[in-house]
Amino acid sequence: MWFAIALSILFLAITTIFFTAELRGFPMYRSLAFFFLFEGFYTLIDFIVAEIWPNFKGMSLLHNAGCLIFGLYVVLTLFRYKNNNLISVNSNKEKSLLKNEK
Repeated sequence: MWFAIALSILFLAITTIFFTAELRGFPMYRSLAFFFLFEGFYTLIDFIVAEIWPNFKGMSLLHNAGCLIFGLYVVLTLFRYKNNNLISVNSNKEKSLLKNEK
Protein backbone atom coordinates (compact mmCIF):
# COMPACT_ATOMS: atom_id res chain seq x y z
CA MET A 1 0.00 0.00 0.00
CA TRP A 2 2.65 2.52 1.01
CA PHE A 3 4.81 1.59 -1.94
CA ALA A 4 2.09 2.55 -4.45
CA ILE A 5 1.40 5.83 -2.68
CA ALA A 6 5.11 6.69 -2.41
CA LEU A 7 5.67 5.81 -6.06
CA SER A 8 2.78 7.96 -7.24
CA ILE A 9 4.03 10.88 -5.13
CA LEU A 10 7.48 10.42 -6.68
CA PHE A 11 6.02 10.46 -10.21
CA LEU A 12 3.97 13.57 -9.46
CA ALA A 13 7.05 15.25 -7.94
CA ILE A 14 9.04 14.48 -11.09
CA THR A 15 6.22 16.03 -13.12
CA THR A 16 6.36 19.17 -11.00
CA ILE A 17 10.13 19.37 -11.41
CA PHE A 18 9.81 19.10 -15.20
CA PHE A 19 7.40 22.06 -15.28
CA THR A 20 9.76 24.39 -13.39
CA ALA A 21 11.25 27.34 -15.22
CA GLU A 22 14.79 25.94 -15.08
CA LEU A 23 13.89 22.89 -17.17
CA ARG A 24 11.80 24.71 -19.76
CA GLY A 25 14.89 24.80 -21.98
CA PHE A 26 15.07 21.00 -21.94
CA PRO A 27 13.50 19.96 -25.26
CA MET A 28 11.48 17.03 -23.98
CA TYR A 29 10.28 18.47 -20.68
CA ARG A 30 6.61 18.56 -21.65
CA SER A 31 6.37 15.06 -23.09
CA LEU A 32 8.25 13.49 -20.16
CA ALA A 33 6.17 15.49 -17.68
CA PHE A 34 2.95 14.19 -19.23
CA PHE A 35 4.31 10.64 -19.14
CA PHE A 36 5.18 10.88 -15.44
CA LEU A 37 1.84 12.59 -14.74
CA PHE A 38 0.06 9.64 -16.34
CA GLU A 39 2.16 7.16 -14.35
CA GLY A 40 1.49 8.98 -11.08
CA PHE A 41 -2.26 9.06 -11.51
CA TYR A 42 -2.34 5.54 -12.92
CA THR A 43 -0.48 4.18 -9.90
CA LEU A 44 -2.96 5.78 -7.51
CA ILE A 45 -6.03 4.70 -9.47
CA ASP A 46 -4.67 1.19 -9.99
CA PHE A 47 -4.16 0.82 -6.24
CA ILE A 48 -7.73 1.95 -5.51
CA VAL A 49 -9.23 -0.29 -8.19
CA ALA A 50 -7.17 -3.29 -7.03
CA GLU A 51 -8.47 -2.80 -3.50
CA ILE A 52 -12.10 -2.61 -4.65
CA TRP A 53 -12.02 -5.19 -7.48
CA PRO A 54 -9.04 -7.54 -6.98
CA ASN A 55 -9.62 -9.54 -10.18
CA PHE A 56 -10.21 -6.62 -12.55
CA LYS A 57 -7.81 -6.86 -15.52
CA GLY A 58 -8.80 -3.66 -17.33
CA MET A 59 -6.24 -1.50 -15.56
CA SER A 60 -3.36 -3.30 -17.24
CA LEU A 61 -4.98 -2.59 -20.62
CA LEU A 62 -5.31 1.07 -19.67
CA HIS A 63 -1.66 1.17 -18.58
CA ASN A 64 -0.44 -0.45 -21.80
CA ALA A 65 -2.49 1.95 -23.94
CA GLY A 66 -1.29 4.97 -21.96
CA CYS A 67 2.35 3.88 -22.15
CA LEU A 68 2.00 3.38 -25.89
CA ILE A 69 0.46 6.81 -26.44
CA PHE A 70 2.79 8.75 -24.17
CA GLY A 71 5.82 6.70 -25.25
CA LEU A 72 5.12 7.57 -28.88
CA TYR A 73 4.74 11.21 -27.85
CA VAL A 74 8.17 11.12 -26.18
CA VAL A 75 9.76 9.46 -29.24
CA LEU A 76 8.16 11.93 -31.66
CA THR A 77 9.37 14.82 -29.51
CA LEU A 78 12.86 13.35 -29.54
CA PHE A 79 12.89 13.00 -33.34
CA ARG A 80 11.52 16.52 -33.78
CA TYR A 81 14.27 17.90 -31.54
CA LYS A 82 16.89 15.89 -33.42
CA ASN A 83 15.66 17.13 -36.81
CA ASN A 84 15.59 20.74 -35.62
CA ASN A 85 19.17 20.47 -34.37
CA LEU A 86 20.36 18.84 -37.58
CA ILE A 87 18.97 21.72 -39.60
CA SER A 88 20.66 24.31 -37.39
CA VAL A 89 23.95 22.39 -37.40
CA ASN A 90 23.87 22.14 -41.17
CA SER A 91 23.16 25.83 -41.50
CA ASN A 92 26.03 26.63 -39.10
CA LYS A 93 28.36 24.42 -41.14
CA GLU A 94 27.26 26.13 -44.29
CA LYS A 95 27.90 29.52 -42.71
CA SER A 96 31.38 28.51 -41.62
CA LEU A 97 32.14 27.14 -45.09
CA LEU A 98 30.99 30.37 -46.65
CA LYS A 99 33.20 32.36 -44.28
CA ASN A 100 36.20 30.16 -45.11
CA GLU A 101 35.68 30.62 -48.85
CA LYS A 102 35.80 34.43 -48.50
